[in-house]
Amino acid sequence: MARRIWDFNTPHIIGGKRERYRERGRRRRGMGRTIVIALIVATIIAGLAFGIYLYGPSYFRLSKADYYALTLTRTDSLKAAEDASKAVSAAGGAGYILNDGDFLVAAFVYKKESDAKVVLDRFSSDYPDAGLRSYQFGRTRVRRSGDRGAEAKLRELLNYPLKLVDELIGYVYALDSFESGESAVMLKVEGLKSDVKARKDEAEILAAGRAAGAADGKAEERATACYRATAEFYEDIYDSLCGVSLLSGAEKKLTHRLKNVCCELVEKYWGLRERL
Repeated sequence: MARRIWDFNTPHIIGGKRERYRERGRRRRGMGRTIVIALIVATIIAGLAFGIYLYGPSYFRLSKADYYALTLTRTDSLKAAEDASKAVSAAGGAGYILNDGDFLVAAFVYKKESDAKVVLDRFSSDYPDAGLRSYQFGRTRVRRSGDRGAEAKLRELLNYPLKLVDELIGYVYALDSFESGESAVMLKVEGLKSDVKARKDEAEILAAGRAAGAADGKAEERATACYRATAEFYEDIYDSLCGVSLLSGAEKKLTHRLKNVCCELVEKYWGLRERL
């Protein structure tokens, strides 16, 4: 016999649908709370991201690069280093004198360690003190000064020397391989000299403006010193490039002078990075 829903002699559950409706309501409310929480978290993250974009961290980073200077002699005597410098220059090297406690005479600076080692092996028998001096420029952190416009210019000024030394190394290779003559390379050097002169002037303006507007405090003093060190660096490098145009003796060919500037540029840029 079929059971009827009005048959009071048989058990019958009357709250099934109501419970299901209640469960669905709880699920909807839980989902609504989840969405609200997700929106709040997203808003916080977006706010933090905007704050970082607007105000940024307390520093910015510079580009990285590696260079390797081939040094042929090491001595504790400046007179001996000067004599070795003349000999290295006469042989076609830079003859640039470095000082790391001893006096080192550098022949050239290379972008690849493998290239530097090839030349080192070639000279190691004639120069028992020959070696490589490594310049590994990491992503140096520079403290922000608060002036975004000045910081952008400072960052460009601090990264430009890497491009400059690469250009000069390329000119040396072009001369040594006879791909370019001295006249063509000299025209390019004059163009670089104009670029460096413009950046030197800009660095001096930034340093003067920073010194005039700096507030008290160690952080402000350090930021001001950074601008001043950059201006001093560009003044030195501009003077060195001006020297490339001057013939200081028949043995000082253009390739020798360019090699000297490359070594000087990397060494002084290393010193600048150390001061930041």
